[in-house]
Parts: sequence; C-alpha cells; structure tokens
Amino acid sequence: MAGYRTSFKKNSAYLIGEDDLKRLRDIAATFVGNDPEITFELVGDHKIEDTDLSALVSDSYVASKRLLKVSIHGRNSKPSRSIHIEFDSAAYVMDFVSVDINGDKKHSVSARTEIETVIDGLQVWYGRFFLPPHMSSYMVGFTFPLVASFAVAAYLVIRPGQQFPPTELPVTVLPLGGLIYLVYQAAKTWAFPHLAFEIGRSKRFANGTRTARNFLLTAMVLGPVIKWVVDKYLLR
Repeated sequence: MAGYRTSFKKNSAYLIGEDDLKRLRDIAATFVGNDPEITFELVGDHKIEDTDLSALVSDSYVASKRLLKVSIHGRNSKPSRSIHIEFDSAAYVMDFVSVDINGDKKHSVSARTEIETVIDGLQVWYGRFFLPPHMSSYMVGFTFPLVASFAVAAYLVIRPGQQFPPTELPVTVLPLGGLIYLVYQAAKTWAFPHLAFEIGRSKRFANGTRTARNFLLTAMVLGPVIKWVVDKYLLR
C-alpha cells in the first residue's frame, strides 16, 4: 500500500479543555490502532507523559503549574501509521496548532477531516479579529496598532495652538508611543491569548483572561456612554 502524508497548521485563538483532548486522543487511537502517548509541558521546564489522559490531568504538577504545551503522538508499524497533534501556547507568532499524519491515504484523510472539525470547534470568537491566520494579515494587525500608538502619543503631546520645539518632538513622542504600544500588547496578551487550556492550574489563567476580556469590552462600551452623559447633563 502506497504511503501518504498530510499535515497542517492553524493560527487563531483556541480554548482547549479535557473533553476536547479526549476527542482528539480517541481519533488518534482509532487511526493508529493503539493508545497514543500524551505529553504535558508545564512552566518551570516540567514534562510529563502518559497514555492515560485522566492520570495526566490529575497529576499534582498540572494542578499547581500552568500548562504550556500539549501533544498527542501515536505510532504503529502494522499497519504503518503515525500521528502527531500539538498545541503550543509558547509559540511566539504563529503555528499554535500543528498536526502531522502518516499512513494510507484513505484513513489519513479521514483522520485529518475529523481532527480539523474538532480543532475548528475550539476557536474562540476574537481569534479572527486579534489573531489573523495569515502572515500578511498578521503584519497589518501588528503595524496598525504600532502606528496608532505613536499617533495617539503625538496627539497627547501636540495641543492646538501650543508652541512645541520640533527638536523635542522625537524625544517626547517616541517614548510615550512606545509605552502606549507596550501597554496595548500587554492587555491584548492577557485578555486575548492565542491559546489557553481549561485544565488544572491553567483553568485559573483561562478564567482570568475571560474576566480581563469582559472588563475591557465593558469599558470600551460604557466609557463613551458615561462621557456622553457627563458632558450632556453634568457639565452644562
């Protein structure tokens, strides 16, 4: 039988729970014909492996340390098949999710379809806005906030009618713009992570990001409303 290989990577925002990993493990187990090995990598350079997902989830390290990466790997020689699924929250820019499948074409394509269906179902709503899937879109998403940060800094520094020596503009605007951009990136990373696990200690992180996200979105909606009420009724 001719060999076949298929692989793909996904770049968006995902929230992964224990049940989601069980579904992917079952797909991998069906494909290779045995129990795949599951690996948890945690903060502090800790790595634990087991074929029993429940044992991993209940491990004391998982309960006390944040989960960074999860991988599911299975292999069989008869029939010759292998599969590797990886979720990496430590990926710097892209390739947060990667899948590699080897085997006969029919079963490999079927496994890929099932895996993609599960992974697409894990995507959270803000992924398409804050974490575009293509590098070109990512560069636009990176450049626009950077330019906007310096534009806001210039607006705050240069007031209408104010005399400001041109030679002092870079000294004032550049540090302020850089600070605004760093604050924006910190808020984005905390409130809109590209990958979060609702497992063990990481569940607190996922809940924290949800709270921060709700706070920021509420402030964005209520802020202009409150300003309008104050300007219209309290400062007349």
